[in-house]
Amino acid sequence: FPIMHTLLIKTAVLEKHPWVAMAMFNAWQESKQQCYGHLEWQRIHMTSMWFRALWEEERAAAGSDIYPWGFRKTRAEVKKMLEYAHRHGMIPRKVEPEEMFHPSTLET
Repeated sequence: FPIMHTLLIKTAVLEKHPWVAMAMFNAWQESKQQCYGHLEWQRIHMTSMWFRALWEEERAAAGSDIYPWGFRKTRAEVKKMLEYAHRHGMIPRKVEPEEMFHPSTLET
């Protein structure tokens, strides 16, 4: 799936509290893992006869983490979106993905 959401934090907040960037990232990661755990529980306990087969087919096609999060995992997509934005005049200059994210998140 393409990137659908981006978490934004005001620069003023990050200047005063740089730890907020990774705290938000970690909280969202934990939320996603809890969701995956719930879906795994449903796969086993759901009464729908198709849910388990669809879940297993989806995992076989897309892997265990169909929504990869983190800068390293999504850098290529972000770069392509920035290229499109520049090409179509939405941004005045070419921008590297690293410019868009707080330095503390670049290793995620």
